[in-house]
Amino acid sequence: MPAPQLLQNRSLKDVLGQALFEHLGKQLLLTTAGELLHRAARALKQGLVHLQIELREYRGHLWCKPSIAIESSVEQLLERIADNLDDLAIGKKPSNVSKNSS
Repeated sequence: MPAPQLLQNRSLKDVLGQALFEHLGKQLLLTTAGELLHRAARALKQGLVHLQIELREYRGHLWCKPSIAIESSVEQLLERIADNLDDLAIGKKPSNVSKNSS
């Protein structure tokens, strides 16, 4: 059975329509698309950290640190939402949902 990281990479590759990694001998290297995705992911993470800070300032004193979930699995995301584990949840749209559905 493939490692979960490989399954996630295949899913991202399918979504983006670009190879994210390439093998050069025994090395695994990021492609240009992979580097762009990595940069965007870092910027997103940094933006979410800033959002937490801004929310903390907006709300005044928080009793706990806001929890942000980013899940590629819709099922896991729905479980976290149902269990009220997070203040903000981000996930990808299921492939079986059409663009016109609202």
